[in-house]
Amino acid sequence: MNRWILALLVVFAGLGLVMYQLFKGGSSPAPQVAVRDAAPVQPTVPADAAPYKPRAVEFDARTAAESAQLDPESEEFSAQLDVRIPDRFRAGLARCDRKGFDPDAKISFSYTLTIKSGVVSASNVHIENSDLGDKTLENCMTGSIEATRWTDPELPDFSEDQDLFLRIRSLDKYLDEKEQKAAKDSERISD
Repeated sequence: MNRWILALLVVFAGLGLVMYQLFKGGSSPAPQVAVRDAAPVQPTVPADAAPYKPRAVEFDARTAAESAQLDPESEEFSAQLDVRIPDRFRAGLARCDRKGFDPDAKISFSYTLTIKSGVVSASNVHIENSDLGDKTLENCMTGSIEATRWTDPELPDFSEDQDLFLRIRSLDKYLDEKEQKAAKDSERISD
């Protein structure tokens, strides 16, 4: 047992000495290295090499914009098609007056989605199924989808037939707080 204690004391003393040597301040100056008669190094260039001439690079804004566009095969573009673009159309539909209609009523549309030079629009909008039974509201909704347009330079040129399905109640989330409260109050009155 005494040997172990003695061995530990020797180890700690050795560590203490090493630490002291490492951290003692400035007792030995840094070694000085003298470089005498050193000539600067010159790069060697072959005698037949042409002198370097900077080349002008033209910036094409259209090419830069196209390279920033989403790949039509990417998941992000699919998310645009499946979620973000239909949500923009639904936000427009939320402005149609729905007071007095069953909040669980359903309506579905078919349309041709077109993206051209970053401008997103819908055409050939048709109602496929509707529980509304009111031509005024249906016409408002059809017109709203056709009138909704926006620009997104990330989107590549694209055209495809799409479907849009919704329940009347789901449109409330696209309204501001005041409009949402009024919509909920009108639902209570119509029940």
